[in-house]
Amino acid sequence: MFVRRYPGPGGAEQISNEGGYDALWSPDGTEIFYRNGRRIMVVDVQTDGNIKVGRPRLLFDGPNLGNAKFYRAWDVMPDGQRFIAVERAPVSTLNVILNWFDELKRLVPTDP
Repeated sequence: MFVRRYPGPGGAEQISNEGGYDALWSPDGTEIFYRNGRRIMVVDVQTDGNIKVGRPRLLFDGPNLGNAKFYRAWDVMPDGQRFIAVERAPVSTLNVILNWFDELKRLVPTDP
């Protein structure tokens, strides 16, 4: 993974040399969090002038977030200290309700 100044001159700085995805900036802009499998990693970043990147370090082992292709299953809270995640769990039963809108109309009539 890499980060670069936008817009502007300068090359890209490497964030991770072991891969990673789902990168997030910390709310104060001093860190980048990213996933590497189940591991949540963090890298210190200085953006005053030139970009300076620290060494990646393990923040914690995360939950099984799966490999979501169309959404990010985790986020950092505004305080930059807590995270929220949607854990992927195996589905053993799926209930499909047909004509639920008709049942809703019957149970909660809208006519006076």
